[in-house]
Amino acid sequence: MNRHAGSRFLIQAAYAPSTRQKYLSAVEGFVSFALSINEDPISTVDFDDLLNDYIHHLYMSESGKSRAVDAVYGVLMLSPELKGHLPVSMLALRGWNKLQPVLSYPPLTWELTVCIALKMSACSWSLGVGALLAFDCFLRVGELVGLKREDVADTDDARLAVGFKGMALRLRKTKTGPNQWVEVRSEAVMQLLRGVLAVTKRGKSLFPCSTATFRRVFKVCCAELGLSSSYVPHSLRHGGATRQHLLGTSMEDILLRGRWASTRSARRYIQSGRAILLSMQVPALLERVAPILSADIVTTFSLTQQHFVGGGSSRAL
Repeated sequence: MNRHAGSRFLIQAAYAPSTRQKYLSAVEGFVSFALSINEDPISTVDFDDLLNDYIHHLYMSESGKSRAVDAVYGVLMLSPELKGHLPVSMLALRGWNKLQPVLSYPPLTWELTVCIALKMSACSWSLGVGALLAFDCFLRVGELVGLKREDVADTDDARLAVGFKGMALRLRKTKTGPNQWVEVRSEAVMQLLRGVLAVTKRGKSLFPCSTATFRRVFKVCCAELGLSSSYVPHSLRHGGATRQHLLGTSMEDILLRGRWASTRSARRYIQSGRAILLSMQVPALLERVAPILSADIVTTFSLTQQHFVGGGSSRAL
């Protein structure tokens, strides 16, 4: 598996650094397992059997399905010629999925997103706006916190064609590659984002925090609102896509806007959103006030702007 390692650095470079590191770590775990039981397979069939044994070892020890998946795909990263030659291991992963189905992150509605964003704005006005932007543009957390001031193009931006109208974002790094593009469609979100732009210096982050901080603030706010702990920041992306699907936006437009690499999985992910919405419980009070708060979010957010100090927080993040 490593005999060509010195001449395969370009293959590894095809993967995002975080993915590459995750796969390499998982493969190291597999190699350690093989050494611990004194196995050194020669044929592809024997190698597949050993990898299958490792997957079963992880399952029985409750070590996590992600480690098994990363080990298999890490092996394929290092030895892509093995693709299609690991039938036993791939079948084992399918069996694991049958026994422990993947749980989709529940989508948020626009109304609940506004409530969460307002709650977040008490900690950081800009992060509240960021939550709305993530919903509208189907942003992953890393894409959101990676935005800098110059990554936003507004109407008549001199860097674009004459007559450009609206607002768009340059996403420097995404899961599906660098330099992606998405338009902001909500007029209200545009207005709020202009407020963030006005107090952010060139070269500075629009939402100056780490992905971990954003997740922590988001989860705390959900808990304070009495919402399910199943909601995560990715629920903003899922919610935005689900809302557009319910509004009748074409699947092709949603997939393009969301920058999905796999069309098949994205379709299943989006189409399941409607059913998952029905499975979620919302506190009665929040159910009543959410439509009121979301009716005019620019006005509603203006009431919280007193918390927005120096482009960020009213208290330590």
